[in-house]
Amino acid sequence: MQVRYCVIDSNGKDGDNARYDLNLFVIDQILHVGVIIGLVCLWFQIVGNTWRQFDWIMGMYQQHPLWVKTALAFVLVLKSANILVLLVLKACKVDVIEKDHGNFHSGALIGYIERGLVLLFVILSQYEAIGFLLTAKSILRFSQANSESEKSEYVLAGSLISLAIALLLGVFVAKF
Repeated sequence: MQVRYCVIDSNGKDGDNARYDLNLFVIDQILHVGVIIGLVCLWFQIVGNTWRQFDWIMGMYQQHPLWVKTALAFVLVLKSANILVLLVLKACKVDVIEKDHGNFHSGALIGYIERGLVLLFVILSQYEAIGFLLTAKSILRFSQANSESEKSEYVLAGSLISLAIALLLGVFVAKF
């Protein structure tokens, strides 16, 4: 598996894929959210309060705001955060080439689980569990850190970025 994203252009040469640019990703996500909010506002201006099919969403948010915010945070902390971690590592010129593991991407799976657990622990105010999770991951990676310093730095950088994303989302859900 190669961490760096490349495409082959029409001449058969490797070239950087502009689709995986960090600035473009952030702008794309802001535009997506803006368009969705704009369309919702426009819809309710045109239709007004006569259309009651989605009143259950507002009712659920009013009765269980933490549940709704938690569900939205989990949507963000999974795939979007994974792409963001890869783009930040690419922007920092982190480039590690690993052996091909077929279709199984263990790093992405570990990242999903790690971010999900950290988000859940922050929302539940179980900060000790976050420390335990990071300690357990460090112990498991200890032998690898001695043998492959470049890869271990990549894993550490990815883990810290992943942790920061999950912590920020968790604090946002819990406090706002």
